[in-house]
Amino acid sequence: MNPGLAYVGDTWQVAAEAIVPLNSEGGRTIGVRAHLFLFLDDLIPAVFGKPLLESVTHVRPEARERR
Repeated sequence: MNPGLAYVGDTWQVAAEAIVPLNSEGGRTIGVRAHLFLFLDDLIPAVFGKPLLESVTHVRPEARERR
């Protein structure tokens, strides 16, 4: 079981959760996990705010003939 809290901002997210074992096979101690996510496309949109691959907007003529 992993109860926790998260906060989501415009350009980042932070979260913390407890890792509670449900039986003896899962362990005997409680753990903690924390996350910090930075949304790079919002922080630096000039670099990360565009597609990685160029979209194909045209269809090759031979592909058009098969339809």
